[in-house]
Amino acid sequence: MFDEIWRLPVDAFGLGRQPLDLSAGQVALRTVVVYMFGLLAVRLADRRVLGKNTAFDVVVGVVLGSVLSRAINGTGALFATMTGVTVLLAMHWMLGFASSHSRKLSSLLKGKPRPLIRDGQILWEEMRRNHISEGDLEEMVRLRGRLAHPKEVGLACFERNGEISAIPRVREPRVVELGVREGVQTIRIELG
Repeated sequence: MFDEIWRLPVDAFGLGRQPLDLSAGQVALRTVVVYMFGLLAVRLADRRVLGKNTAFDVVVGVVLGSVLSRAINGTGALFATMTGVTVLLAMHWMLGFASSHSRKLSSLLKGKPRPLIRDGQILWEEMRRNHISEGDLEEMVRLRGRLAHPKEVGLACFERNGEISAIPRVREPRVVELGVREGVQTIRIELG
């Protein structure tokens, strides 16, 4: 009786068969099970996994897709593949947790932001090191910082996730007009 019960999932999933011997129904059933497992695993693992925040996260997303596809097309054993996905996500979670408590590990796994503009001055060596053109930088300053020109930027960084952030320059207010009229003092200040 146990053999008959065991034959149901073996036949349904095509367990032990070569990839070319799987029927369309078996591939479809594998797809449903792997999709549901992958969705559950990612939801339980961490929001970062598919957020594509850093290279650390992108690598996990790519490997995760590759490993799960092997379970669907039969080139990898179904349950062994799902075990591998579980280990991969657990390792990603543990490294993410550890890096959130260690600045050195975080920098090693995720990298560091690289300054591209400081006080309105473009840092050309960093631009070359990160293969960023002046046009790319100006575009990101406009899009992210809502600024017309790099000279208006206090700090722009090439962030760990591959985007460029821009913070406007803080300019000291300056008095442009001072006056007294009918006992009322007026001061006009330019803020930047």
